[in-house]
Amino acid sequence: MKKIVRNTTIAGLILAGALCIGAFGARAQNSAGNRGLEPVGTNIPVNSVSIPNIPLRIGDVEVQDTGRGTFALRYSISNEGLAPASLVRLTLIRYDANGVPKGGESWTSREYLHAGETRVFLVPLKSSFSPSDRAAVSILNAKIGSDSLDSSISNIVKAANSGLSQTSEPAFPAWSHIAEDGSSLTAPQCASPVVSGASAPLPVSAQDAVQDPPPTPTPTPQPLCDPVTFCNGCANLAQQLCGLGHIATYSCDAGKCICSFTCKTLGQ
Repeated sequence: MKKIVRNTTIAGLILAGALCIGAFGARAQNSAGNRGLEPVGTNIPVNSVSIPNIPLRIGDVEVQDTGRGTFALRYSISNEGLAPASLVRLTLIRYDANGVPKGGESWTSREYLHAGETRVFLVPLKSSFSPSDRAAVSILNAKIGSDSLDSSISNIVKAANSGLSQTSEPAFPAWSHIAEDGSSLTAPQCASPVVSGASAPLPVSAQDAVQDPPPTPTPTPQPLCDPVTFCNGCANLAQQLCGLGHIATYSCDAGKCICSFTCKTLGQ
């Protein structure tokens, strides 16, 4: 009887060891697979086209190879203004080694960016790249405080084509921030005047002083974009970049506020 029990115990230990080895091997294989799919930086040069009067700056731009023929764009946005920013719409333009446009894409970021804050983003791209390609990235529009600012697509294309770091014309409307008291922060601010004859506030009882704070209203999520405006703007970008009649493919997902297009090459 003891021999049977001992044999059963040994068999159980051998089986448990085999399971542990199998599980370890699976984890190692999965880890190796994940390492193989991690984004890898490329040497594709990316020009950041900034827009005057939109206080957002793009930096640390890098096209990354995510494996299996797919790419992603890693970049940072710094809010250098006095008001929060949201609904930032960006565009990427792709060129070949000779500077001939190959295509582009646009997307919208809902992330809230406080004044003075810098955040890093990683966005999957629909575009494919060759080692000799180059690219340009710019902000099409953004909501700064209560203002919605639009840049000029034609100026972005001109600046990207010429390799400039800035566009020649400001975005519209010109940026300004309105404080809660209605004063503009773009003008010098003065301290509130002190009225010498003003009476002191009346004392209140402790019961009156302690009051429950009013409930905080739940903010309504803003739509990422207006579908018609977004797709029309992307079509306009494709036409200005590729040229009339030279758009090879075009796709716009109005629900996700993303679009992409490619330009015809010579012989198409």
